[in-house]
Amino acid sequence: MQAHRRLAERLQRDLPIVLLLQYPTIRTLAQALDGAPAARDMAAEIAARARRQLEARKPPTLPRKGG
Repeated sequence: MQAHRRLAERLQRDLPIVLLLQYPTIRTLAQALDGAPAARDMAAEIAARARRQLEARKPPTLPRKGG
């Protein structure tokens, strides 16, 4: 919260806190604020990687016996 407030003050603009979650690195946040499409691509790749990691952590399911 403090980082969000300080960034908004420093940039002198409204900065939705969701942006800090969507663009977790300084590079991607800066690109997003500049309107660069690469930032959206990077955020999508980060989200996809996180989903794959969560899937990999799930225990394997065993097939059910028939009956």
